[in-house]
Amino acid sequence: MNSTGHNDAALPSVEWKPVWPVTWAVPGLITVALLAAAFGLGAVTALCLAVSSMLDGGTAFTLVGACGGAVALAGFAAAIVSRSELLNNRFSLGVQRHVDPIYGEGVLLINRRVGLPLIVILAGFATYGVFAWFDWQDGSGDALLPVSKNSSGGANFILVLAIALIVLLIPIAPRIFRKQTEVSLYPTGIHWAEAPHLGGATVFVEWTDIESIRRGEISIPRATFDVIDIYPNRSADGGADRPDHFVVPAHRLVCDPNTLIGVMRYVHEHPEHRGVLANPAVSQLFAPPPLRERMRLSRSTPAPAPKD
Repeated sequence: MNSTGHNDAALPSVEWKPVWPVTWAVPGLITVALLAAAFGLGAVTALCLAVSSMLDGGTAFTLVGACGGAVALAGFAAAIVSRSELLNNRFSLGVQRHVDPIYGEGVLLINRRVGLPLIVILAGFATYGVFAWFDWQDGSGDALLPVSKNSSGGANFILVLAIALIVLLIPIAPRIFRKQTEVSLYPTGIHWAEAPHLGGATVFVEWTDIESIRRGEISIPRATFDVIDIYPNRSADGGADRPDHFVVPAHRLVCDPNTLIGVMRYVHEHPEHRGVLANPAVSQLFAPPPLRERMRLSRSTPAPAPKD
């Protein structure tokens, strides 16, 4: 999908529109890149420390602890990059082919592991803390705890902190890896399931039963999340999370939200092209333009209404 009209031989051309404008400025992107590079460099430095320690006869405690610190710093770098547009859809377009026994061939929208960097950071620091304490007990504390090599205070504090992180990980990790929402697109319609692992509510709405597809948002204290609101002509079988419409949580999906809503609107408005959702090459339809082009289009397009 792009704004230049390029068309794959088997796919329609869908115009990319900044329903949610890309607001990053070049200085902001540079700052993000520098921060990510700094944490990445810290991770490399920690790994070098681990290798150097082993070459100098260090213990396995030093090696594992340094690797834990490196993982935590790499997690910070990944979190910074994932919250920016630097690598948006660079490695994944956020969709995969899917065959449903009822609705046939279509595409499954991949969920974003929003909290995965947090899990990596917590696990990395917990590993560092535990093995730094063991390293200090073993008499090699100057490698991982140079400030506390002659005092037990720092080593005991880092151990307590590591245990606290482990306790925090126990309830968080399962929630991160559970699929909260599953959205699939088929030539016949949209299938939506909330918490499918728990047998939650499901909705299937045919394209012909959809009145409009709009930009929406969900607001909670101190945060607003982008969503795509689907307004059916009539109530969909199975109920919906709201009386008059249901929500595709764009903020939870890997797919670029502007690309996704563009494809959904195109398929809704062009019945003759709905079969493209069963095309083996359909993932290319969800490829956004390069970041520079998205930024240019966002600057040159008037800001949309709060709900488009």
